[in-house]
Amino acid sequence: MKAFHLLLVGLFISASCLVARADATLTNRVGKLKDANHTAWVQVTNSIANTSSRFPTKWAGKKATYQYAAGPSGTSTMPVTVFVSPHLQKPWIGPEQDFYVELDSGVIGGRLAAGMVIWCESLVSMPNTGSTNVSEIIRQFENNIDTLALMEAGDGGVSEAVRRSRITVLLRIFSDGAFANGRGSSQASEVSRIAAVEMDGGDLKLTIENSPSKFEGVAWINPQTRKVTKATEGSKPIFPR
Repeated sequence: MKAFHLLLVGLFISASCLVARADATLTNRVGKLKDANHTAWVQVTNSIANTSSRFPTKWAGKKATYQYAAGPSGTSTMPVTVFVSPHLQKPWIGPEQDFYVELDSGVIGGRLAAGMVIWCESLVSMPNTGSTNVSEIIRQFENNIDTLALMEAGDGGVSEAVRRSRITVLLRIFSDGAFANGRGSSQASEVSRIAAVEMDGGDLKLTIENSPSKFEGVAWINPQTRKVTKATEGSKPIFPR
């Protein structure tokens, strides 16, 4: 079963590379994001973790959904969030994430998909953002970023090598029930979710739940190396083994 799940990871990465290459020609038609359609920016609240505090800070930001070409005649959409981080005044703008972590080097985001945490960095990096408002970050984002760059950020990177460096595979850590659709299922499930985010001794502590399989586990991940340092299922330590 583990081998099957790891095969899914490989297929996910390979498929992402093919999609990026296939959509490259479409990007020339769309151009920069300033020319793309998007919904109005609305106020949202994001949870942003920081190594100086156990629990994430609830912090105001904005969100809009961009529309771009996806196929010869079709379109797809990507929700985008933007904020200036609460403690270090670092900018974030990019695909919406399940959680965000504020580091000295900048803000990174992470989302759970197909039994992996896929990491993303802000698509705009600016110094001295304490005096920079969100409107300026959006302006730079729209003027400098194109559709392909936005899609690649959502996938984890521009190439297979980059993607592999920007994923933390949890399938090989937890039992089969963590990311399955239910008892006896071998299919990766999107009903698995991150139920809680904390900082613990410099590590990011993610509580993961899967209601159909009644799974609950916790993974501790170093946000700098993005590697799992410890994991439990229920109260039982399972990693390192």
